[in-house]
Amino acid sequence: MVHNRDVDDTAPLLARLLRATPLVVAVGDDVGAWWRHVRSSEPDLVSPFDRAALAGFRADRLAGAFAGGYQGALRALAPGRLADDAIASFCVSEPGGNSPRAIEASLAPRETGGFVLNGQKRWSTMAPVADVLLVAAHQGLDAGGRKRVALAALDAGSPGVTIRRMPPTKFVPEVPHAELELRDVVVGPDAVLPGDGYTGYVKRFRTVEDIYIHAGVLGYFLGAARRFAFPRTVVERTVAAIVAARALARLDADAAETHVALAGTLARDANLLDHADAHWEKADEDERARWRRDRQGFGSVAGALREARRVRAWERLAAPDGGG
Repeated sequence: MVHNRDVDDTAPLLARLLRATPLVVAVGDDVGAWWRHVRSSEPDLVSPFDRAALAGFRADRLAGAFAGGYQGALRALAPGRLADDAIASFCVSEPGGNSPRAIEASLAPRETGGFVLNGQKRWSTMAPVADVLLVAAHQGLDAGGRKRVALAALDAGSPGVTIRRMPPTKFVPEVPHAELELRDVVVGPDAVLPGDGYTGYVKRFRTVEDIYIHAGVLGYFLGAARRFAFPRTVVERTVAAIVAARALARLDADAAETHVALAGTLARDANLLDHADAHWEKADEDERARWRRDRQGFGSVAGALREARRVRAWERLAAPDGGG
């Protein structure tokens, strides 16, 4: 056997997806407990992408794919900041939106060291089951009069943190969201992540999240395709899509080229899922109904934002300097 030291490390993931029996774990009512259980059963997987794909593969519904992809995205966004078994929530949106101008939550220095955090958040995904909150807050204005945004990691049980579960969403209702009230929450100096909180984290998150949740969706679809004996051609195309998405996850999330490739990837794979819809008649009725309900939501929620990102990417590429 010839060993190539330059061979990509995708092989362990593909071996699980194609050789292992799909051992489905029902998501149930507690997606946090489900994620911890599935995560602990794959201890040797290091790549956040692989963990996201395998989480989807082990799920009985897209809620698991979403949760696994979301947790993978946060680990890719802030590597080394989250424990393996910690559930995190990215807390940016407020009543006025999620732009720097709309972020009213404040992170002010304390005389005794560290910071104090005050403000409100809403639609914080998985916050009701989270151990760690990644909270975007402003630290005053820069020289140009723009808000300086920081991202702070804090224990969800910290004094002054109130988490109120919001009503379930129409799709993947098993994934909870919450409103947060933050009153004089003490934040240690090491809890603030390095770099600009908006450009380094908030702005990049949509791209990273799209890639990693897509990994979870493809993993789930592949598991269903194997469990319900979809044609082998469907399995082959899905595996090829996972390999391509894994390569995409290694690219610069800020680059216009990455955004163009991501747009093409999502469009191509949506076509695959559309053409495979008839094969879901082989699936259990409840799982088929959940798939069709939730997949419709996946396609509509962020469509406008993705289209704006795609258009902006082409504008950047067309600029004389390549868009910077």
